[in-house]
Amino acid sequence: MKLDQLLQREDFVSIFIATLSDYFRSSKQWEGHIHWGLHGDHDDINLIVNSRLNLIYPISIPTEQLIPLVAEYAYHINPLRHWAQKLYISVTLAPFFRRFFSRTKLHITKKSNLPSEICILPGNHSIRVVDLHLDECVVIRKDGFSASKLANTVSARSAYPDMPGPKIIDSNIADGWYLEERIFGLPTDRLESVERINKSLMATKTFLMQMYRDTNISEKSLAYIDKKFKAIDAAIDSLPACYEDSDLDYIKETKSRLVEISVSVLKENYVVQISQTHGDLQAANLLVPTYDSTRDVYIIDWEYAGKRCCHYDWFVYGLRSRSPNGLASRIEFLLKCDSLMRSKIDWYDFSKESFSRVKVLVVLFLIEDFLFRLDDTSLPNLSEIPVGFLSFIEEVRIISNFDFD
Repeated sequence: MKLDQLLQREDFVSIFIATLSDYFRSSKQWEGHIHWGLHGDHDDINLIVNSRLNLIYPISIPTEQLIPLVAEYAYHINPLRHWAQKLYISVTLAPFFRRFFSRTKLHITKKSNLPSEICILPGNHSIRVVDLHLDECVVIRKDGFSASKLANTVSARSAYPDMPGPKIIDSNIADGWYLEERIFGLPTDRLESVERINKSLMATKTFLMQMYRDTNISEKSLAYIDKKFKAIDAAIDSLPACYEDSDLDYIKETKSRLVEISVSVLKENYVVQISQTHGDLQAANLLVPTYDSTRDVYIIDWEYAGKRCCHYDWFVYGLRSRSPNGLASRIEFLLKCDSLMRSKIDWYDFSKESFSRVKVLVVLFLIEDFLFRLDDTSLPNLSEIPVGFLSFIEEVRIISNFDFD
């Protein structure tokens, strides 16, 4: 999520100042202040904010050092959009035009204890501070946000040292940060080379399939979904104050529809295969390395890692569920196409799956994704209900009218 969206979604400025201040004080013995909205003198770190490129950077930094941080925004499959976006980046980061395109300023005092060359990338649950001199990146939990996302990332990546991604150098979960190597890559949906994309996807599948095998357990379906629905109920009860009673009733009624589908599809003797999952497998989190030829992919953002149905990641990726508009149509296609067509869908091997089992897989996925969406929207100081969550709820309601019998 870009900074312009974060500024609308939450009290980002206060969160930003509190997050960085706490980290700098505890880790750098810093005793200064952060002022949003104005620059200081030459003894301060003076930064400017480009919300469209999701980047906060020193006003005097050379342009070539910034390009790798925003490279993904320069690519688009449409040639005209690709040209326009590259032009925008080159102009907006040019020293002469920076102040015009980045009108928001901030400065950090007492800079002697801090890295001299830092760039800052805001995120949903954390803030990244890139030390350009050391080529390292510290990821800091946002003030007031749950520690679970940071813990998930460190736990998952520490459990698999051969995971294709940036290596964790150091971490302190109690203080809310971890330090990782800096990597350079582009999301798979920003590339033109089909060969490189397929190579990265194959490397992703190879690693994830091994992780699924290593962590696989079996559980009776009804017991499993009972736990999931109880977790959904608890998550609904914990939604932030921007959800009014009418919103909560609508969400609960949608959940009831999903319960009805589950009862009609899942049988007592059905066994669910559960494994450790990435939890947010989308093209934005699969980076093709731009400089390191020894790696085929970086799998990033393990914040939502957890035990789920082992097919969950592939459904998230293949059904493009992180863009929920049209999810019902994509699931309807999956349910209606014949076995031969299903066998050609490359993001999950349906070749040996019966139609009844495909329906089970879809229902289990919807339950898991419902819980994901609730978790994703349970944020402190949330000022308005995310559009993506509302879209997902509407898609589930459409799906609930499908014939699952």
